[in-house]
Amino acid sequence: MSDEQRPHDSDPQESGPDTPPVDGTVPSAEASAEPPGRDPAIARGKSQAIAAILGLSLINGMLVTKFGGGLEGGSSPTDLLTALALFAVGFWWLHLDGREFGYRRSPLFNVGIVLLALFFVPLYFMQTRPPGKRLPPVLGFFGLILASSVAAAVGAMMAGGDAGAAL
Repeated sequence: MSDEQRPHDSDPQESGPDTPPVDGTVPSAEASAEPPGRDPAIARGKSQAIAAILGLSLINGMLVTKFGGGLEGGSSPTDLLTALALFAVGFWWLHLDGREFGYRRSPLFNVGIVLLALFFVPLYFMQTRPPGKRLPPVLGFFGLILASSVAAAVGAMMAGGDAGAAL
């Protein structure tokens, strides 16, 4: 195509909402797989928090087996430190999720999450998600608890313990 036949950028006939740019690039909204308005940094941080929870669970299984009474034994300082780290990472995830959905938890709600996470985290999802989109994050939360338990058992087996009874 010669320069005379090539459409000009200022040609109103050739530009419109459905017309791709002349240079062949795709607008960023169409190139992204993320829903409109979703911050990729928040999504990445939430994924990192979930990975950290699973990693901490794996390490906890190893440490408790090596230096404690095993996964079936009583509490140890390692358990306390891991629990604190898991709560910190969990609240990091909740903070990022709250920013994504524009929800701010009250201090009393945070206390409820610490004391009764199995009840208050699903309640948090019920308050932050629209009807019809509440069940997947609740099931994901319980799946994360299961995956965390499996990671701790795998860590115990890697450390030479018998984790079969723990599962």
